[in-house]
Amino acid sequence: MSITFRADPATQEFVDLAGRGEFLLHRDPSTGRVYGPQDTRTEHTPAEAMLPFAASGRATVVSFTFVHGRPDANGVTPRSVVAIGELDEGPWWWAEVEDADPDEVKTGSALRIAFRELNDGQHVPVFTLA
Repeated sequence: MSITFRADPATQEFVDLAGRGEFLLHRDPSTGRVYGPQDTRTEHTPAEAMLPFAASGRATVVSFTFVHGRPDANGVTPRSVVAIGELDEGPWWWAEVEDADPDEVKTGSALRIAFRELNDGQHVPVFTLA
């Protein structure tokens, strides 16, 4: 399956950092609270005052589910795992857990953010077990 992704002005900074292997977060300088990449402003702070920074890349599984693919020619149904991870900085993010035996993923498992390169050279975040 070919996946393409096009950045727009709202996502360009996130995409640029992902291409460098960094996961974008925002800090509200008025409260110190950390927000996810999609949260570019708060009710108290305009977008131009938010402080972007790269996450540590560490997270912990909060919840997860299995995604079942189509059975192959041998009747084997592949499974993958999508997890909600709480980043060490606080925000939650969901992504596929790559290169993991689905049965090894548990609530509380340590995760790392990695980046999968798509066909068009763009990068998207995924989790791996730490």
